[in-house]
Amino acid sequence: MPPISPNFSAVAPLQATNIPVESLSKWTETAAMMLSAAPTVETSSALTALGDYLWSNQWVEAAHAW
Repeated sequence: MPPISPNFSAVAPLQATNIPVESLSKWTETAAMMLSAAPTVETSSALTALGDYLWSNQWVEAAHAW
């Protein structure tokens, strides 16, 4: 099991199950959009959260990108 970021709370997996598969399948577009902007602390946190949500929804290979 990969380590989860410190921002990943015990509540997050329950919330992550409500994310539609259509949204999860667009993770590359979402990440590219965030990476195209100037890097900020918020961007870094958002990318980490994206990886955590992907992992909690069994998108393990995608989660490992983050």
